[in-house]
Amino acid sequence: MSGYLDPDLQKLQIGSIAHSRWLTLACCILRFYTSTKQPSKSLVQLTNFCLKIYFLTWFNIKKENKITDGAKNFFKLIERVHQFPTDKVKEISVKVLQRNACFAHSENVILGMLAKDDENIHQRAVDNILELGSEASATTDMESSTLESSRKDVIRQFKVPKINVEATHFYELTNLDSIKDISQPPAVIDLDDTSIVQMLTKPLVLQHPCHNQAVERHVKLVTEAASVVTG
Repeated sequence: MSGYLDPDLQKLQIGSIAHSRWLTLACCILRFYTSTKQPSKSLVQLTNFCLKIYFLTWFNIKKENKITDGAKNFFKLIERVHQFPTDKVKEISVKVLQRNACFAHSENVILGMLAKDDENIHQRAVDNILELGSEASATTDMESSTLESSRKDVIRQFKVPKINVEATHFYELTNLDSIKDISQPPAVIDLDDTSIVQMLTKPLVLQHPCHNQAVERHVKLVTEAASVVTG
C-alpha cells in the first residue's frame, strides 16, 4: 500500500496459478502491481479489491470457519462491498454474490441464529423451526405417525435465494417471516421439539466447516495424479 517493495520480495519468482488455491491469483495480482511502475486503473482497482475485500474476507473465514458462521461471513462480505468506492465494482460484485448466495439461504441463516449468543435471536430461530416442523407434519402422509418421520419424508428443495443487499444484520439477508419461503436446516431436522427448545438457552455448536478449501486442494492433487497415468 505504501509503494515500497522489500529487496528480498523483489527476488521472489511468481509461481504458476492454481485456481484451487484461494490466495494464489490474488497474491499474483499484488505482486504484479508492486512490480509495475505505472499501473493501469484496472490494476489499481483489482489491487484495492484484494486488500480491502478479498483478503479481509479470507481471514474472516479462516477465523470463523464453522458452518454456523457462514451467513455472518457472507453478510460481512456484502458490507465490505458496499464500502468499496467504485460503483462499477460494487455492481459486478453484487451480481456475483447473488449467484453464490448459498449462505444467505434460510437454512444457513437459521443455523447462524441458533449459534449466536442472543436469546431474542434464538427465540426467532426456534419459532421458525417449530413452525416448519408443524407444517411438515400437517402435509405429510397420514401414515407417518411421528413428527420425526414426517420431517424425514418431506423433500428438501434448496434454491439460491434473492438476497437483501440492504440488510443491516445477517438474519435479514432473507425473508424469515414467510413460512413458505424458508426450510428447516438439515443439521437439526432429526432433533425432537424438546431438544430444539433447549437451544433457547444453549447456543448450537457444530464442527462442520463453512468452506471447502481442503476439497479444492484434493481436486488439484487428484488431477495431477490422473495426468500421470493417462494420455
